[in-house]
Amino acid sequence: MVLFADVVYHGKSGLVDVSPGIYWERVYAVLSPLHRNVPGATSCPKVGVAGFNLGGGFGAQTNQYGLAIDAIRSIEVVVPTGQILTVCESGENSDLFWALKGGGNNFGIVTKWSMATHEQGGINSWVLQFKAEYFNDFIKAILDYQEKQVVISNVEAFFEFTHDGSATVAIASTELFYDSPNEQAALQLFNAFFAIPHTVVNHTQTWMDRHRALPRDHQTFRVGLPRKQDDLPPFRGRFSCAMTSRYTEALIRKGLKEAEKYAHFLRTHDGLQIYIDIWPFNPKMYDHSKDAAWPHRAGAPNGPLVINFKWRNPADDDFWMGKVRATTNALRDEAIKQGVATPKTPVYYNLALDGTPARSIYQENTDRLISIRDKYDPRKTMNRTGGFRV
Repeated sequence: MVLFADVVYHGKSGLVDVSPGIYWERVYAVLSPLHRNVPGATSCPKVGVAGFNLGGGFGAQTNQYGLAIDAIRSIEVVVPTGQILTVCESGENSDLFWALKGGGNNFGIVTKWSMATHEQGGINSWVLQFKAEYFNDFIKAILDYQEKQVVISNVEAFFEFTHDGSATVAIASTELFYDSPNEQAALQLFNAFFAIPHTVVNHTQTWMDRHRALPRDHQTFRVGLPRKQDDLPPFRGRFSCAMTSRYTEALIRKGLKEAEKYAHFLRTHDGLQIYIDIWPFNPKMYDHSKDAAWPHRAGAPNGPLVINFKWRNPADDDFWMGKVRATTNALRDEAIKQGVATPKTPVYYNLALDGTPARSIYQENTDRLISIRDKYDPRKTMNRTGGFRV
């Protein structure tokens, strides 16, 4: 798919055509000089467009613009019969358009998305680090930010444990984003974080500078070692998540407890890193979203508490995957116990573990997706691919 590598902005319509064989950094490189943007991936330059758009798409601007799939206006797709279709919200193939917004690779091969852009001005973005002795203050700062509910902002807060070869190191870090050049307003919003003794890893004030400052391949700001940013050795790893409508102190502490519990195995099982990413979204995050395959609607906020484990040795795969699953289940159970999730809360496609039933991802939309799959792929050709089959 790397041969599909175009990014074409249409100034008259404000749409951008994005191909599936590229990373989001390529999209931003084209749009940033034009002072335009799309709600794409914002955590790493090397996130691919295709999987992100097919699965949903959470990012730093989700509070303002919803998911990446909410910005999609039309899709060019090759269906298993060999037809090349361009589908949109209206027309005879509107059902396929709906299905491709979060429905994964069940229906064909997408060759182009046309997405709505928005104006992008100056920003304020910081990465801060904190010592483990300030974890309690850090939790209070997260909850303080959540209550302020400022739509033009985003916070990702990480609790991380790393084994550096001799000892296990614990740190916290946060990525603070304010979509305005008003630095004083940003500092006031994030004052609870800045009040904690901290190290400033970086401060950027344009979208492209922010993106350039993100960790590259095999790097992390959350490495937990004395250096601010370090190269990681080759590693294996897995993401997962527990979905939540908001964060309680008990849920955050449960995440910290789970990470701390399994950090004891980093030394004995060639582990590299465990982190829990607390990501409080605004209750208005889906106010402008439209119906799509992955269930999300106005008035029902729902975002991922991200779980990440990294290790080095393939021989430890089963061991660490067991810990990933145990952590995921524990945090989902805690979210349900706290009343911020239910057993029917949809699992986020892009962070779902292998073996997750499609119905757990799509919930009430599953039967409709099966019907659309049978219409466009009656021979189930797409079952030969990976992903979550409906």
